[in-house]
Amino acid sequence: TTVFRKKLRPYQAEAFQRALPLGGFGLFGEQRTGKTPIASALIDAWKPDRLLIVTVPKGIVVWEKEFRESLEFDWPCEVRIIHYPSLRNRKEVRKLYRWLEQGERSMTVADEAHALKRRSSKQSKTVRNFGKRSLYRLALTGTPIAQGIHDAWALFNFIRPSAFGKWEAFERRYLKKGGFRGKQIIGHKNLKRFNKIF
Repeated sequence: TTVFRKKLRPYQAEAFQRALPLGGFGLFGEQRTGKTPIASALIDAWKPDRLLIVTVPKGIVVWEKEFRESLEFDWPCEVRIIHYPSLRNRKEVRKLYRWLEQGERSMTVADEAHALKRRSSKQSKTVRNFGKRSLYRLALTGTPIAQGIHDAWALFNFIRPSAFGKWEAFERRYLKKGGFRGKQIIGHKNLKRFNKIF
């Protein structure tokens, strides 16, 4: 029986069906297309026992409202909704790592996932580590690639690490380097292959 109370629009239902058989998925819809209801429907279908949602500070209220209006948890599920700035607290992050590992069907949702794009940032590394401890991973953003295809690597490292492999392999395969000491990204290559995977 379902406890998801909203009717999905056709394009939302299509995204839901595509995501359903996968453990990791990215919803890269434009703003106001309703990524949160799709995520709620997937939560209902996957029924995680631990659900961690990482969002921007104002997103906490949005998720609480979404759950009140759309989803009734009729299975044992512990839910934590946190914001990206809270990831600066190392002690709390370590607690969340252990908490996710204790679940059999843990799930991490990275809302406004463009916050992960700077692969070397603490918040990107932390959320990607949450993903490694989760059976299900969901990334939601309206702007997956802003500066270039290198923005996509950290998102896919969270969603499905095997898609593009380790950073060094991605860098060799898809990025042209030059500029100061040959370390600046000056272009892209193998775009057909990149687009097929993306």
